[in-house]
Amino acid sequence: MRPFAALPIRAFTFALGLLLATGASAAEEAVLVDAINAYRAQPQNCGNQPTVALTPLASDPRLALPTGNGETWRAALEQSGYRPGDVRTILLTGPADAQAAFKALLGYCDMLLNPQFVDVGVSQAGPVWRVTFARPLHSAAVTGGPSPVSALLEQVNAARAQPRLCGGEPFASAPPLTWNQALAAAATSHSQSMALNGFFAHQGTDGSAPADRARSAGYTGTRVAESIAAGMGSAASAVQGWLASPEECSRLMSPLFTDLGGAQSPAAKAGGIYWTLLLGAP
Repeated sequence: MRPFAALPIRAFTFALGLLLATGASAAEEAVLVDAINAYRAQPQNCGNQPTVALTPLASDPRLALPTGNGETWRAALEQSGYRPGDVRTILLTGPADAQAAFKALLGYCDMLLNPQFVDVGVSQAGPVWRVTFARPLHSAAVTGGPSPVSALLEQVNAARAQPRLCGGEPFASAPPLTWNQALAAAATSHSQSMALNGFFAHQGTDGSAPADRARSAGYTGTRVAESIAAGMGSAASAVQGWLASPEECSRLMSPLFTDLGGAQSPAAKAGGIYWTLLLGAP
């Protein structure tokens, strides 16, 4: 046997170990994203401020940025092709696994629960983790004009036309909804209030609930439900975010609702967008 025959075996063993380590790292990164989204899916309390349940963040590989110190992550982000409207990154040193990393992230609940963030990226190198939250830059064409609002009806009805699972619960296709101007007026008022006052909640600054605002706008139905979103650049993105949340998905697919009204309002200070969707039934 030739003495150098073992060299390829050692090389293969090293490559296999590297591959397994990379796979394990990717699995831990996915576990951390799942933990973040599970946390966002439930009402929380951050800095003594209650928050509402939020739609899940989309895992974007372009946001899996280098774990090194300094500003290397900024250069990597520029090269990735992701154009952020807002971006925040957290560097953690010490957590051995995703569970430990998530516990460390709880100290940054304001970032975890920021409704304007829609994407997340996680990278890991041993005990060093970088978690990046972002929302893409929206063009003026997206934030202006009535088309994004009218698209809500089209997107919701397209979703209702297909049977789907909402958090494991099966829903049959549902009849299309009809646009209701009173619900749209109530949605407009709430989106503008959130954008102006910089809050994200179903309760208005005056203490009103969704049904209160609908009645004040002239809606005479007996049942009203509300979905809100932030940071989404289009009606399609907003609806997809709601469909990814079991609770919001169940609401959109409910055959009990017959009416729909919606609105979006840009927040000049934060550069984000606030969406409100109201569903009603006679």
